[in-house]
Amino acid sequence: MQLNKKAIVRTALFAVLVGALGYSFVAKSETKLIPFQGKLTDASGQVISDGAIVVQFKMYDAPVGGQAKWNGEVQMLSVNGGLVNTTLGTKASLKNVDFSSPTYLEITIDANGDNEIGPEDPPLLPRQCIVPAVYAVEAGNSKTMGGHDWSSIFGTNDPTGKIPGNKLADKGITAAQIANNTITAQQIKDSTITSVKIANKAIKSNQIDDKAVTSIQLADGAVNTAQVADGAIKTAKIATNSITTELLADRGMVYAYETIAPIGSVARSEGIPNNFRVPTTDPTYSKLPGSTVKLKTSGRPVVVMLQHGYIRTLNGGAIVLGRNGSDVNYVGIASSGQQATHFTCMPSSVVSFIDTPPAGEYEYSLYVTENPGTIEFSFRGNPYLVAFEL
Repeated sequence: MQLNKKAIVRTALFAVLVGALGYSFVAKSETKLIPFQGKLTDASGQVISDGAIVVQFKMYDAPVGGQAKWNGEVQMLSVNGGLVNTTLGTKASLKNVDFSSPTYLEITIDANGDNEIGPEDPPLLPRQCIVPAVYAVEAGNSKTMGGHDWSSIFGTNDPTGKIPGNKLADKGITAAQIANNTITAQQIKDSTITSVKIANKAIKSNQIDDKAVTSIQLADGAVNTAQVADGAIKTAKIATNSITTELLADRGMVYAYETIAPIGSVARSEGIPNNFRVPTTDPTYSKLPGSTVKLKTSGRPVVVMLQHGYIRTLNGGAIVLGRNGSDVNYVGIASSGQQATHFTCMPSSVVSFIDTPPAGEYEYSLYVTENPGTIEFSFRGNPYLVAFEL
């Protein structure tokens, strides 16, 4: 079958124009397809008979030679009244073809009728330029970012606009999205941050500008010890005469023989058993049972004293203060100088000490020193040890 190549060239150009319009229709599915239509005639200009014919399609970056932009596909087309119809991109994807640069379609027809595309079937020349209408569709989509209208977020369809606050999801902005030191007191409206919005110890003293937080910004009772990190508030941060005795919490008694009494509280021991007697056969340095307390301090002087009941001694003796298991050489009772047959009674309160350790956590206990066989202690009324900072 002879084919009129000149006629085919004209119909190929027509086919590309039709295909460009068809592309704009299918682009919304995000699949690149180009509808193609052509008309085949013989040497005399008459349309060829109905039947089937093999056609190869390729795309290049130049009208002659150049590099292939699309290796193409071979299709068996049906001829009906001389017309052929197909869709390019159904066998070989057009996804990676850049239509923003010059693109030329090369058409090769099985001219010798062997149902194959070979050396005997030269491509039709010249290649046909795919008009910019195909790329214009893609450009329109990119303007709307993938074909979507973004005005509901930006207020306009311009993605360079600002996003209104009411378009942000709740809790959509976390600390990871906020640069350090970008939010200062000027960006925070008065009274907008309440105690329920602040996690325990979430704000450190070095994150607060001097004088940025005043009593106006704090609700009554909003800040308690649980919200303040240890050592976070220095003397320089407290205005003169701003803290009075009315603003200080009452000191509470803490039974601190199993737990540690916090700063500002009074630690109390379990208590020395009633009628407890230190036998004369004990060593010269023994710990009194029930006389241990644990206390956390801030570095201020600590008062340690025995309370309640009284003590009986035979021929004097000494009660010594121990801190963390070590003798701190504070003697509570000196030798009485009495005869061995005479007992001396005295209130427990006479046993008191003042210790000056650095800030930390301490365990205080009382120890007895005596000479076995000559000095004896007995405790009446369940005396107990207390410790507190001045």
